[in-house]
Amino acid sequence: MLTKKKFIINFGCFILLSLLMSCITQINYDVSNEKTRIVINSLITSKFETQKVYVGRSVLTGTNSITNSVPIQNATVRIMSSIEDFEFVHDKDGTYTASFAGVIGETYVMEVVVDGQTYRSTSQTMPNALPLPVPDTELINIQSLNSAGNLINDKFVNINLTGTITDDFKALYRINGEYEFMEFNPPSTTLKTCYVTESIDNNTIKLLSAKDLRTNNIQKFNLLDIPFDARFLRLYAFKIAQYHLSDESLSYWNKVNLISNTGMNIFDAPPGKILGNIKNVNDPNDEVLGNFTLGGVRDTIIFTNMVKLGGVVTDICQVRFNSSRPEVCINCLLLPFSTTIKPDYWPL
Repeated sequence: MLTKKKFIINFGCFILLSLLMSCITQINYDVSNEKTRIVINSLITSKFETQKVYVGRSVLTGTNSITNSVPIQNATVRIMSSIEDFEFVHDKDGTYTASFAGVIGETYVMEVVVDGQTYRSTSQTMPNALPLPVPDTELINIQSLNSAGNLINDKFVNINLTGTITDDFKALYRINGEYEFMEFNPPSTTLKTCYVTESIDNNTIKLLSAKDLRTNNIQKFNLLDIPFDARFLRLYAFKIAQYHLSDESLSYWNKVNLISNTGMNIFDAPPGKILGNIKNVNDPNDEVLGNFTLGGVRDTIIFTNMVKLGGVVTDICQVRFNSSRPEVCINCLLLPFSTTIKPDYWPL
């Protein structure tokens, strides 16, 4: 069995990325001693879906001057191409939406107007959607330090990729989960089965580039580790989305990833100030946080459970002496983001 060591270190400065399903919506930066700035982020894909643009403003808070991005709800947002212009409407929390599919090879420009200021991206071309390497799952042990400073072993489910990639391969990944939960409340015979969706990648950035790896052959490239628990009792679905990026967007997200992994202040050197591809056309000195990213998308769903993984999990609905059965075992709709409607892609 594969064993990995993971040591968790808390840093005072960090980046929080909120990627909603298939959209980058928000970045929180540590910009100590910096002025308030506009924050604009978007990931537009080649798949017909609800495309999203996040608009906010960075605000210094707390004793460590960590910024939070405060949503802006009165912006005018549109994305323009030679084929069509798309007007976005405010949904909630600074997120603006429109439904369409980006066309591979087509050039797009994003424009956001806030309080009389116009923010515009450079022209970006929708990349090809490259083949997705073969995803797989396996059960692994991960070591970490507990509060007493002792090493402990926990079981995790690892999602990884294997295959051959092209020289120009450069991709960003998002992973979401969904699992099957069956009620258990004897002697009742009217039991429901719920399907529960969840965000499991913790807003982390996962990038894969043939140039960075200096190889075209990847073997069990790690995408994500999640705890092995009762969610894997019956059936668990990993929804994997791969977004092929331009060189420019890959460079931007690599820099963000470097800072988020090291805890460096975004304005420290290296790597210095990270500037995206969005400018204030009214004020060239106004630096905009965020990036307009286009991604040619390929996605898939893979299923697993404790039997396939070769492990055993505890059924939370099997009560023990002097313990009570959780309420979700009586009504699984109490689980957040649950439904009794079976997805059409779920196995019979």
